[in-house]
Formats: sequence, C-alpha cells, structure tokens
Amino acid sequence: MQKRFLGAGFPAADVLLLGSDARKMNLVVRLRAVSPDSRKPVLFLGHMDVVQALRSDWTTDPFQFVEKDGYFYGRGTQDMKDSDAAMVATFLRLHREGYKPRRDLILALTADEEGGKFNGASWLVRQHRELVDAALRHQSGRRRRRVGSRPRGGGRCRGH
Repeated sequence: MQKRFLGAGFPAADVLLLGSDARKMNLVVRLRAVSPDSRKPVLFLGHMDVVQALRSDWTTDPFQFVEKDGYFYGRGTQDMKDSDAAMVATFLRLHREGYKPRRDLILALTADEEGGKFNGASWLVRQHRELVDAALRHQSGRRRRRVGSRPRGGGRCRGH
C-alpha cells in the first residue's frame, strides 16, 4: 500500500511504514490541509492483521469460505479489511482529485489489533504520538461477531 500512495504522488514524508517488527509494519498516511492552522487532524484508524484460526474453535473450516443459511463463514469474513480498502481508496481519490481539507487527515493502518500493545495503535501512540495525535478518531469495523456462529442479541463477541 505504501507503493500505491507514493505512486499516486503523496510525498514520501507523508507515507510512513513504522513498527517494532520488520515483517509487520504500520502504515501512516497524511493528507495535508489547504493551509496549516491550529486545528488537530482527524484520524482514520484500521488494522490489517488477521487473528490466529484454530480449526477446533470453528463450526466450519476457517480457511474455506462458506455461505450457509444467509451467513458467511470463514476467517476474516466479519473483519474490517473492506473498511481498510475503502479508506485507502478514499484517501487516494481525494489526493488524485486535488482535495485539500481544512485540517489534516491521517490514515493509520496498524499491523496489530486496534488496541494492540506490541505493534498496533497503542504502540503508535507510545512511539510516534506526533504522527497520530488527532482531535477526532474514526475507527471502522467496530461491530464484531465470532465467525462460524450466529450473532446473539446485543453482546460483543471475541474474534473475527
């Protein structure tokens, strides 16, 4: 994704790969405001990791996509990768069309879960707060349901 942003003409200083693990890096992209002012940016936050899938935890094969009784089953079917792709496409389009926001917009896609302590949003805040410090945060994909089971009323479920 870094190559896509650089290829689209984003300045290298505004497209950063950061992380504590060279195999799993965080991507931070900044779309600069029309003119700098005192307003803090808006942060769009997502994650790119996939959780471990143990066959014994699933009612279907987690590595086989299955559509059954109106539900999708399989590793990642309820995760936020579609939201990540939409945010990336939106930032690229805004840049391509020359859009200049009134305040900076930041896209942070982490290599660990949103709150991941080792290489996620928490790591970015601890190690590079100046890159992700924002007035507002939008975090898509917050509704989670365990894949391979039907949603139950109102409660949050682990896993995705």
